[in-house]
Amino acid sequence: MSTATIRAAVEARYDAQILAELTNPRSNNVATVNTVKLDQAVVSMQTYFATYVQAVFDEDDDQHLEVGITGVIATLQKWGGSSAGVSRIDWTEWKEECRELKQVGPRGHEGPVGDADQAVSPTTKTELQGNVRHYPDFDPRYFTDQIPTRRAGHSRFNAGRLE
Repeated sequence: MSTATIRAAVEARYDAQILAELTNPRSNNVATVNTVKLDQAVVSMQTYFATYVQAVFDEDDDQHLEVGITGVIATLQKWGGSSAGVSRIDWTEWKEECRELKQVGPRGHEGPVGDADQAVSPTTKTELQGNVRHYPDFDPRYFTDQIPTRRAGHSRFNAGRLE
């Protein structure tokens, strides 16, 4: 996977002076972007992305690219970079954004849903066969004789005092 595409997208989104300040956190009055540090941030973002989204970063996917650009800036800020020209990106918010992206993809779908008539198996329907009504195996009517009932006046608590 090419870091150049993601780096170019970050450079297109943010001003060179902002990136210079983010990639050179301990230098004053810097004018050039530290491309080595920017490339390292891109690689780290791809690693974090794969962990949090549980998918390989696809630079052709606009959603991946959008989250990835934010992730590169968040990684640079995590490493100590700061700039007055860009707002602080909270690391936990970026991880949450990745998790939301995970729920959008194929892993977030609940799965196929069938027709309502096919979803109910014959054993869960109440059926009338001849003069006898058949109920599902776990119908509450099968358990009525096994569930104890409270007789009137026979309670552990009667008018607030223990019997």
